Amino acid sequence: MSTLITVSFTQPPINIREIMRYAGLPENDGRVSEIISECLREALPVLSCKAVYLPVTVAVRETVCDIGGIKIRSSALKKNLDGVKRGVLVCATVGIGIDRLINKYSRISEVRALIMQAIGAERVEAVLDALSERLSGELGRLRPRFSVGYGDAPIEAQREITEMLDTARRIGVSLSDSFIMSPTKSVTAIIGIEE
Repeated sequence: MSTLITVSFTQPPINIREIMRYAGLPENDGRVSEIISECLREALPVLSCKAVYLPVTVAVRETVCDIGGIKIRSSALKKNLDGVKRGVLVCATVGIGIDRLINKYSRISEVRALIMQAIGAERVEAVLDALSERLSGELGRLRPRFSVGYGDAPIEAQREITEMLDTARRIGVSLSDSFIMSPTKSVTAIIGIEE
């Protein structure tokens, strides 16, 4: 069996355009840009960019995908993994600090709460991008990331993925009974490896 690997990242490059897209804000508004800069100055010091991953075997039969022993029935995941024999289970997070800021601003400034949400989303995707770059260097060409809860892939598989990755102990990511991750700016994904 493969070994779990935990990685910490320094801040990946920031994509302001993505933050604005996640927030649903116009790009050319000077005041919005100023608020984003202020929010970034407050958010970046509290972010903890971490990931854990596990190389696994992949087998696809009809619409059942066996990812390292986790069986997921999904046509969308089958399409993503068709033809691959190896993959990687991953979980990335930017930590609980951004949740605290979102919570703080949800009481005093809807705009700043929205921007903190968008910063958290952009940051966790940037961590996943940095991890994907590392994995492609180690393992080869990767398929696009796929997360359970997307399309017809049942969110319930999140439990097995987080348990297999030991996310609570390794990077501080736990799962509620309704399959919501905490910290909220955390993502699990399945990534196929091209042969």
